[in-house]
Amino acid sequence: MRPIKLEMNAFGPYKEKTVLDFTELNNQTLFLISGPTGAGKTTLFDAIAYALYDDASGNSRSKEAFKSDFATDNDFCYVAFTFEVNGKEYYIRRNPAQKAPGKRGIIDHGSAVEFHHDGNVTTKISDANKEIIALLALSYDQFKQIVMLPQGEFKHLLESDSKDKEAIFRNIFGTQVILKFQENLKVKVSKLTKDVASNQSELKASYQFLNSLEDALLHSYCDEEDTEAVLDRLGELNKELLTEAAHIQTKIEETTLSMRKYENHWEHTEKLQTLTARSEELALEAAHYKALESQIIQFEKAQDCLDAKGDFQKEVAAKTELETMLRETQEKFTGYQVNLNDKLATFETMEADYKQLPEWRQLLDTRNKQLEVFEQIQKLEKEIARLLESQTENQEKATVLRMTDTQLADDLTDFLAQLEESQLAQARVTVSKDKLHELQTTHSLSKQLIDQLDRMAGLISAHTQALTEMQQAETEALEKNTLLMASRRLFNQNMAGILADNLNPGDECPVCGSLSHPTLATKISKAPSEDELEQIQKESTASDRSFTQKSEHVRSINLQITDLEIQKGVTRDGLAAAYESKMTEYEEMTAEIAHTSKELQTSELVAALSDARGKQVSAVQDERSTIQLKLKELETFYQARMEQITTQMSALETLKGKVNDLEVDSVREEADNYQAKIVYTEKAFPVVKQELNDIEKQIALSKNSQESLDQQLGVADKRMTQAKQRLDEKLVEAQLGEDFEEHLLPSHTVAKAKKELVNYMDECKITQRNREEQEKIVAAFPEQLSSDAVQERITALKAELLQLDAASKKISNDCQTVKHGEDTIKCIFNKGKAVLKEYGQVKRLSDIANGQSVETGRLSFERYVMAIYYEEIVHAANLRLIQMTDNRYLLKRSTREAKGAGAKGLELDVFDHFTGQTRSVKTLSGGESFKASLALALGLSDVMQQQSGGIQIDTLFIDEGFGTLDAESLEQAIQTLSELNANGRMVGIISHVEELKTRIPAHIKVTHSSSGSKATISV
Repeated sequence: MRPIKLEMNAFGPYKEKTVLDFTELNNQTLFLISGPTGAGKTTLFDAIAYALYDDASGNSRSKEAFKSDFATDNDFCYVAFTFEVNGKEYYIRRNPAQKAPGKRGIIDHGSAVEFHHDGNVTTKISDANKEIIALLALSYDQFKQIVMLPQGEFKHLLESDSKDKEAIFRNIFGTQVILKFQENLKVKVSKLTKDVASNQSELKASYQFLNSLEDALLHSYCDEEDTEAVLDRLGELNKELLTEAAHIQTKIEETTLSMRKYENHWEHTEKLQTLTARSEELALEAAHYKALESQIIQFEKAQDCLDAKGDFQKEVAAKTELETMLRETQEKFTGYQVNLNDKLATFETMEADYKQLPEWRQLLDTRNKQLEVFEQIQKLEKEIARLLESQTENQEKATVLRMTDTQLADDLTDFLAQLEESQLAQARVTVSKDKLHELQTTHSLSKQLIDQLDRMAGLISAHTQALTEMQQAETEALEKNTLLMASRRLFNQNMAGILADNLNPGDECPVCGSLSHPTLATKISKAPSEDELEQIQKESTASDRSFTQKSEHVRSINLQITDLEIQKGVTRDGLAAAYESKMTEYEEMTAEIAHTSKELQTSELVAALSDARGKQVSAVQDERSTIQLKLKELETFYQARMEQITTQMSALETLKGKVNDLEVDSVREEADNYQAKIVYTEKAFPVVKQELNDIEKQIALSKNSQESLDQQLGVADKRMTQAKQRLDEKLVEAQLGEDFEEHLLPSHTVAKAKKELVNYMDECKITQRNREEQEKIVAAFPEQLSSDAVQERITALKAELLQLDAASKKISNDCQTVKHGEDTIKCIFNKGKAVLKEYGQVKRLSDIANGQSVETGRLSFERYVMAIYYEEIVHAANLRLIQMTDNRYLLKRSTREAKGAGAKGLELDVFDHFTGQTRSVKTLSGGESFKASLALALGLSDVMQQQSGGIQIDTLFIDEGFGTLDAESLEQAIQTLSELNANGRMVGIISHVEELKTRIPAHIKVTHSSSGSKATISV
């Protein structure tokens, strides 16, 4: 990532809009950000970090406080950042939540973002953040530790533990897949641990199923949790229980057979007693059912008489109905005869008209043809009138077209003259444009040359002033150096007097070692003190530095002037004459451009009408052609119509000759009369004929019906007589009179009585048969026991069976318990062995992969892979650290055993060549830590770029840290950063160290006042 432009408004201490165009550094990519404390130097880093990651560069600032305290609600806070990644340019703009102007006054604005990339614009904050991280391949925290090293956090990467470094390296080197593998192993171990525990719990729970078994040996094995012994004992118990169960089952079968014999004896004895009692009860009911049987017989005889009476009444009703039907048929026959006579008269009249239909149709056809002739005459007369009217209209149209054509011919002459004038003006436009373009090109080049001459004049003036300042600085430096040398000489000379003052008799002389001091040196009164000498030396150093800066400035200006002299071919002495000459040419060229532009505008106005006039000429010519064509068409049409009219007149005379003495109205009236008579006769005659046929058919049918009814009436009379005879016979047979219906009963009463009688008779028969069978069965028993004796024996056998059944059930339950327990325990036990085996394998693999194994030094698989990359980073860092520490320090990956079970393997130590000892990086001094941190950050960026083509770190921002370095270390650090700069990497530094201001020519100067801060680029 390389910055191109940073734009801020109402951001931090910057109230006004501030734009930093990094291209103005003129490829000087090592630059210093300087300014007073609190002016807003670090805010520039905050703005870049906020634009990219929606956060500040350090932990001490939050994005909620980004809006400037100098700003009001009328100011809108935002940051816009243009940057380059892998040769592509990107733009992002963010604003925090704030109160600011809107369409309806001051409103609350939410946080917003616009990220322009690859022709797309992302406006959702979460999406933009993800896209930035993907583009830079660095998270916000990684950016702070690799690209932008914020104030107070510079040493974090150097001194961070393995856990913190893991987070950085994981995203950079893509070890997430390894971490996921480790986590999967942990999850699997956790699951298998639960499975093992669950298996043990299930095994213990399965022992509880065996509590109901009364076997001390089995329970002792359960208490000892000896699963194999438990399974063996369960097998033995199963065999024992099966043997005992077979023995008890035999006893149950024998006892059950005996009990069933006595139960059978008791049941038959009881059944015989019951049947005997029921036979006696049925004998007592016999008289009642005898009377019921007599009553049913009387009812059935009366019912037969009633049926015969019903048949007689039906026959009487049938005869009466036939007599009524015969009477109605005779009345209809009389009516049909009257209607037949009327229809015969009408038919004869209609038949006469029907025979005249052919003659009427012929007359109607003749009248219709005459009417068609009259219609043709009328149509021809209308058509001839229309054609004559059309001819008149065409003559009028032709006159108008001839007048229009004459007018268009006059207009065409005028338009052709105007078109010729526009074409000439168009040729002049082309010439004027070429001339104007040539003049403008020359004019622009002349202006550029004048600007360069102006710049050269400014540089000469600045060179003269800078040369004067350099000479003054040189004089001052010489004076300060002369004073310093004289002061040192006096100070050295005065050292002997100072030593003599402190020398006692008999003491050894510190200069010559003599014990004799014949002539002691005396102090020089004008000699400076040590403090005064140090102040003089500081002033001399400052003068030398000032002279170096000013001489460098003079050299830079002189190089720029020399470059312009070579490029423009103008010497410093000839600058004034060249400038005056070029200005005269420029002014003359300006006037000529204005004159040519005016001529061009005039010609363009005339030429602009060329297309319009050309279109007018074409339009008039086209319109005249159209008119000529229309005139020709009208003339042709007129001749054709005249011929058509003549033909139509001849046809009209012919048609009129066909109907000379006829009137159209009388012909139409006769045709209508014939048409009406034909239509009426054609419809009415078939109807009348059909009606006559229908009446004749009805008369025939009526006659047939009378004959049929007469026959049916004779049969009905005979059937009625026979029914009367049958009724009389039934009454005699039943010995009943006319009052026989008194013996009738309701149907449900009769049905109930019959059912009771049948049931009684059936029960008597069944009871007698069953009683005889039971007597034979009871007589056949070997023991003739009473019911009570049999019952006592059955009760004793039942009690014995209950005891045997209880014992059988217990053995059965025990067998089921043994079988179920054996199967369950065996299944759980076998499953547990498989789970335990898998647990051991996976647990060992997980411990090794996750750094829990002593045999791998508690180093995880991911950290092992990271350590390989880390060795490369440390190697790259040492290439710079050796240079910056004058071959004293080397970084080394720590191999010391750390405390606890946390992440290990990525801590750093430092090897000191002066002492030959290895110690923690946390023991380095402030300046040493800064150099080690800088070397590590640079080494990390180098390895990242080597390992992934998608990560390119072109920029490094450093906030403070140089103040901890001595002069030699500062020189080494600047040399390292200069090498980065020479390789094309942009390095931005925030520092108050004065020497950096003289050593780094490109500055971003930050100033502040009561109205806010400002930042400008100075090269």
